[in-house]
Order: sequence, then structure tokens, then C-alpha cells
Amino acid sequence: MEINYSEKSVLIVDHNLEDLGALRSVLSNLGIKKIQVASSVNMALNLMRFDHYDICLAAYDLAKHEKSGLQLLHEANAEGLRRAGDLFILIVDAERSSLLFGSLEHSPDTYISKPFDVARIRHRLEKISRVKQVIAPLEKRLSENQSEAFLSGCDQLISRFPGLQVFLSRQKGVVLLRCGRYREALALFSQLLKGRELPWAEVGLGMSQYHLGAYREALQTLGRVIDQQHICVEAFYWLGQAHRALGEMNQAVALMRKAVMLQPTVPSLQGELGDLAAQDAQVDIALGAYRQALRFARGTAFQRPGHYLGLVRVLAPRMKVSDKERAAEAEAEVVTVLESALLDHEGSLEVQLQVKLCAFEVYQEAGFLVRAEQIWRDVQAVFTQLDEEQQVSWFDQLLASGGVRYRSELMQQQPEMQKQMARYHWGKAAVAGSFNLSQGHYAKAFSLLRQAQQLQPAHLGIALDMVEAGIGYLKTEQENRRGVLLRSVKVLCEIRFGELAASQVARYKRQVESCVESLAGPDARNA
Repeated sequence: MEINYSEKSVLIVDHNLEDLGALRSVLSNLGIKKIQVASSVNMALNLMRFDHYDICLAAYDLAKHEKSGLQLLHEANAEGLRRAGDLFILIVDAERSSLLFGSLEHSPDTYISKPFDVARIRHRLEKISRVKQVIAPLEKRLSENQSEAFLSGCDQLISRFPGLQVFLSRQKGVVLLRCGRYREALALFSQLLKGRELPWAEVGLGMSQYHLGAYREALQTLGRVIDQQHICVEAFYWLGQAHRALGEMNQAVALMRKAVMLQPTVPSLQGELGDLAAQDAQVDIALGAYRQALRFARGTAFQRPGHYLGLVRVLAPRMKVSDKERAAEAEAEVVTVLESALLDHEGSLEVQLQVKLCAFEVYQEAGFLVRAEQIWRDVQAVFTQLDEEQQVSWFDQLLASGGVRYRSELMQQQPEMQKQMARYHWGKAAVAGSFNLSQGHYAKAFSLLRQAQQLQPAHLGIALDMVEAGIGYLKTEQENRRGVLLRSVKVLCEIRFGELAASQVARYKRQVESCVESLAGPDARNA
């Protein structure tokens, strides 16, 4: 297939000026005229936000303690900066390349190694371009969220091009997982692994096992990927989640510490370590992880309010220590982190409210009552700027954070808020579910609250109520116990610990303990 290279635009990402110049020369010899360069992941992302590149060639090893070329792929995908048909090529030594292809969703299209050679690079480009041309209609369906059309199209292409079976099956597996069709994904990845070593398929198998509640099997499967030294964010992340689901917090923290030592610039791993360590009261580890998560996530799609809030909540007890110098240092960092959270989320009133609620709790608990009262007025000011649906959605968190001091005042507003909430589909289900929960009608409560939680997954109050109903269900009902248990565990694992108000933490931990006990019993048997 002839490629008109003169019409292609290319982005090269490398901090080594000599290598960058050599690659630029090779690409120019291919006839490519539009070539842009970047020396870091953040610089490359800024360029990609304002321009489109048909081909991106990124060095895996960039500057020390800086993000890798593989992270550029991860972050570009998360921001939706790549179009269907775009090529992402990793520059890495040939002997190391196999260790970087364990990721299910975020592996490069191909790789090239140094020294650069025109003929080899031309061959690589033409080979992967032929594949991309064949699957272009499928990628278009995927970009348009036509999952069913994509899956059926995969089967048709596999029958026409058997040589693409493994390649297309990978894409099919990703979509099955996204659609929640975990049993089909499990069968697909299991079949792919018969007689083959495919690390990314083992990752997919482990993820399928996790979502089906086969946590021990997931630990074994994903552990094999790690033992083979594959550098794979998904394997580490889902291993941590499996340990968390089983209540094995020490193992989860130890695993995530290993993960961040291997990949210290990945904010999602650092943030997960922060949450796990904070939940397990490993304060120093949580502090370090949250700080690193903030550093590497800032300005990217992985910037999470929970990283800021988690760091502040872990720091807060240090504001009350008898050592005045240490207390002052802790307060100074709390102030800095809160200000950064507000600046970094300036366009979101909901995040602004979330940050101010956290600040109120921290100063209230530290005994700075005058400052806390000022912050509460700020909370009310932001709350009034929200639209009606946002107000009824966040009112529960005001109740959770307001403490004894403002609870009676808020309780007077609650009946009106519930009336307004019932105007929305999710709110009507939540109100009815909470009522049934209070009456001990756990089956109906769980069904309604699950519906509300699916519509409002970020609502912490609904999530905790749903799990409470699930625990009640497990104590009183005999049907579908496993499904209720797995759904409850999944919701608990999805809650970002750093975002919980102080009054919610004890309830959350009790629910975790109850679910772990149930997982150790007959309800844990695999279907």
C-alpha cells in the first residue's frame, strides 16, 4: 500500500535532542513535511489539544522522574485526543518492547528502536497502516459509541481476515468489558489464552474475573502478569481493587507501593495508593502518595478532587498536635492544598462546594471555630449558585459535613429538598429507597437505591444507603444473595475514600467489614 507521506502530520516526543534530530531527518526522507516536536508528555498534550497529528512517535524513556511515552498514550486516550486511524508508535529498545505490551487498552500500535533506519520505519508504518485501513469502519463505529455494531463488525472482519483474529479480539474484549458483558469477556480471553502467551489477554481475563466476583482467581491471573515484569497500569490497579474487595488492606497497600515504585509518575496509581493507605491508617504513605498524585495529575484528565481532599483530611489531625511548629506546617500545607484545589477546579461549582465542605470540617475539628463559621458562609454562598438539581444532589453531603452545629438548621430544609428531589428520576428512586430502608424493606430499598446509584454514581449518600440496604438484604433474604453482595462490594470499591466526610467514614468501614464477612461465607461461591 502506497502512503502519501507528504500529507501526514507527525508529532515526535523525545527529550534527547540528538535522537530527536535523527528521527526528524528519517521522517523528512520519507517525504513528511509537517513535523512537530515536544520534549515532555505535558508539552505533547498541549500540542495535541490544539492540533491533530496523524502519527505520534514517543520515546518511552523521557527525562528522569518525568512521565513516560506510554503515559502520553494513556492520557491522550483519556482526553479523547486521538482520532480513529491515528497511529501511536513507541520508541523503545527491542528487548524491552514486550514488557510494555501488557496493557489491554493502552498499548501502542507498534514500536521502533534505535538506531533509526528509513527502510525499517517505512515497513512498520506501512504494515500497521494496512491494518488500520481494514479496521477503519470499525473504529468509526467505536468512536460513535455504536458498541453492538462494532461487536458484530468484529466477527464479520475476523471471518474475512483470519490473520487479524487476535488483534480484533483484543478490541472486542475491551468493548465487552466496557458494556458490562463480563461473562462473554471471560470466555473470549480464556479462549485467546489457550496455547498462547498474551499478557494483555491475561489482564482482560483478570478484569473479567474481578467484575464477576472471582477475586481470588483475579489475584492469581493478574499476579502472573506482574510476575512476568510487564509494566501494566491495569494489572496493578485491578490487583489492588481485588485485595481491597477482600478486605486485605495491608496486601493492597504493599502491592500499590510496589506499583508506584515501578511507575512513580502515574497519578491513578498514586491516588489509589493514597486512598488505600488512608483507609488503612498508614498516614505517611497516604501523604506521600496523595502529594505525588497531585503533582502528576495536575492539568490532565486524571486530576481528581479526591486527591486534594484526601491529602487535606490526612493532614488535618496534625493541625492539633502539641508541637506548635509541626501544627503550623500542617496548617500551611492544608491552606495551600485547598487553594490549589479551588484554582485547579475554578470552572466547577460542585467541586468548589466539595472543597469548601472539606475545609469547614477540617477547621471545625481543629477547633478554629471562627474560621469554620466563615467557611460555612462560603459553603452557603456556593450552594445558592448551584441549579436546583445540583442543590438537591449535594444537600445530603451538606448534612454529612455540617456536624452538630448546623444539623438542626439543615434538617428544617430537608422536607422541601426531598420534595424537589422527587421531581427527578434518580431523586424519586432515592427518596423511596431511603424510606423503604428505614422501614426494613431491604429488597425494595436495594432495588430502588441501586437504580438511583446507577443514575447518580458520584452521590456518596445514595451509594452508602444502597450498600446498607444490601447488607440488610443479605441478613433477611435468600434469593439473589450473590448478586446483591457483588454489587455492594463494587460500589464500596468505587468510592474514593478521600472524598468521604468524617461522619461517613465510620459507616463506610462498617459496611466494608460486613461485605468482607459475607465474601468469606457461602455467598462468595462463584456462580
